[in-house]
Amino acid sequence: MIQSSRYEIRTDDIYITRWLTILDWNPTAAFKRLTRYHKFRKEHPDWHFTRHVSAYDQLLKRNIAVMLPHRDKHGRRVYLMHASKMDTSEVTIEEMGQIDTIWFESILDEAETQQNGVTIIIDMKDVKWRLFKWLTPQNSYYSSVFAEVAPVKAYDIHLVNTSNFVYKFMKIVMPFMMKGVLRKMNFHSSDLRTLHEALGRDCLPPQYGGPAENAINYDELRRKLYKTLEEKEKLILAISS
Repeated sequence: MIQSSRYEIRTDDIYITRWLTILDWNPTAAFKRLTRYHKFRKEHPDWHFTRHVSAYDQLLKRNIAVMLPHRDKHGRRVYLMHASKMDTSEVTIEEMGQIDTIWFESILDEAETQQNGVTIIIDMKDVKWRLFKWLTPQNSYYSSVFAEVAPVKAYDIHLVNTSNFVYKFMKIVMPFMMKGVLRKMNFHSSDLRTLHEALGRDCLPPQYGGPAENAINYDELRRKLYKTLEEKEKLILAISS
């Protein structure tokens, strides 16, 4: 099926395994999901990274998002995003997509991640009002499609440090989001007990109730990211030209 596709698709075993695992090894369903993903890539190339990871160094150094090194109690990787660092005057929503795909590409070959999925935490503390200009009906729809076609078997989204303002604004854009994404969203206030119940504490940095030794070292995590991606750069960029 891949050979007959009109898209340029990787055929190495680990990449094909991503899609088969998502759909419980149903080849037809896996190919359908894979095709949707590559269709989105083709139609929205700016949402993905297409150059050597070093080209995105300054963007990644903003520390807007990071893949944490520990897994939650469900065996999922934890991806942390800081809404307060999303400066819409300097970063576009497409560049946020590039950041996401870079970090996710670094972990999607892990067998445990392929089987268990990813947990996404979005910290809404000190979020700037101008960020909400990103949440247009069109961008909200594209973002949710982006999440729905990604090669991840399972994921949950946890918005922490939310406020009544954030919740009310999200209710405005929710009708434009995919229902599958909406079912994954969980809202937490500054009281993080519900987050701890959902994920456990051991995977979290200390500012979210995790142990002190989990303090985030952004520089070290970026170095590991670059090393991981450089080892498989040819495979990744082969379908991105």
